[in-house]
Amino acid sequence: MGARGSGRRVNALRRTSPGALEERCRDGLGGLDGRDRLGRLLDHGIPTYWLTRILTVVPLALIVSQCVLGALARQTRPAPVIGLLVVFALAFATQLAVVRVRARFRTSGRLLAILCAQAVLTYLPVLCYGTSWVRMTGPLAASVLLVGLPGAWLVCSLIVASALGIVWGQESFLTAVSYAVDTVLAGWMIWGFSRIAGRLVEVHAERGELARAAVARERLRFSRDLHDLLGGSLSAVILKGELAHRLVPAGESRARQEIAAMLEISRQALTDLRAVAKGYRYPMSLAAEQDAVRSVLTTAGVGVTMMTDHDRLDPALDAVLAIVLREGTTNILKHSRARHCHVTLTVAAGAVRLVMVNDGVVPSAAGLADGHGLANLDARLAEFGGRTEAGVLDDGRFRLVAEVPPRPPNGPAAAAEATGVREIAPARGRNARNESKGPCTPESCSPRMSIWSAGH
Repeated sequence: MGARGSGRRVNALRRTSPGALEERCRDGLGGLDGRDRLGRLLDHGIPTYWLTRILTVVPLALIVSQCVLGALARQTRPAPVIGLLVVFALAFATQLAVVRVRARFRTSGRLLAILCAQAVLTYLPVLCYGTSWVRMTGPLAASVLLVGLPGAWLVCSLIVASALGIVWGQESFLTAVSYAVDTVLAGWMIWGFSRIAGRLVEVHAERGELARAAVARERLRFSRDLHDLLGGSLSAVILKGELAHRLVPAGESRARQEIAAMLEISRQALTDLRAVAKGYRYPMSLAAEQDAVRSVLTTAGVGVTMMTDHDRLDPALDAVLAIVLREGTTNILKHSRARHCHVTLTVAAGAVRLVMVNDGVVPSAAGLADGHGLANLDARLAEFGGRTEAGVLDDGRFRLVAEVPPRPPNGPAAAAEATGVREIAPARGRNARNESKGPCTPESCSPRMSIWSAGH
């Protein structure tokens, strides 16, 4: 199997078992088996190109040189010596051609033609150079195995028998057996080293596929985190700006409060963006998100009714449901003219169910399920074995439903990776403060603060 085959294997694994692919991405070793020792050869800094050439060329050169030296020892005239060197070069080239062409084509007419040419260069020189050339049957046997023809092992047995038959009667019995053993060892060694070289090429290709899969997965995670962190903040900034614009004629004091809240949310969004860029996420809390959602919707003139029970939730589920609540609130602010929103969270033995229902649906909300936010929620909840459902009810209200099992199916590590929530040490130094010119208060500088909690 070449690079194309290894790529297909990685893609198949990505479709059927993404969790296994992610674990093998984290292993960082070559091949789909993280314990593959061949992958460690690549970690020593030897380029794959040179490593495969060494494994294929050096053993072949040693074996062919042994045959040539044996034949040269019996030649005394210049003409046969020159012919021997020419035959040696051709035989060496055909053997390398078999290895190179096999790496690209499993079976082809070109490969069979090269194999036939090698057979001619193996047996025809015996008529001129005698038994010293019989050892070249070893590389021919290796080529037959590498090509993978039907009955390859039977053909190899016939090649070994032919070597024994050529020597039989011209040399002693022990010498004839020695030639047969040399044929077996030579063929076995060339075949084995060629297979190792091919495996190294596969390992190199698989590592590239795994690296690309890991990069794509990290890009998806980063885009989801960025949307979850900044989508709500930017929606709240727009809301505060619109309120400030409407309140300027009515009351300067209230307008200043809304503008100050808008600035604080903007600063918090900038802090969140820098946290994502550094690879961290503030732990999210459903309780804190409820307070923030209630505050933002109330400011927007939306009445909020919440019936939730989240004391018994797993921390990872608590975080992912906080993301659902934030995304649902963002959709209400962006895609509706809601006057009332009803939020219900029920915890049962078989599932945890979060439902958000709001009125004021506008026509554009009919295609809301195609947005990036709900698609991100689908991906997140799928990693918990859950699902989302969004649509307009018969009475004209919009409903968002998120349902997940009460326990993460793959353990805390997988749950943390799915939510993007990671525990971090308290920040120190100048980066621990918000980008605010005012004093750092416990509310504004707390790393656990919701991105909407500033300004009510």
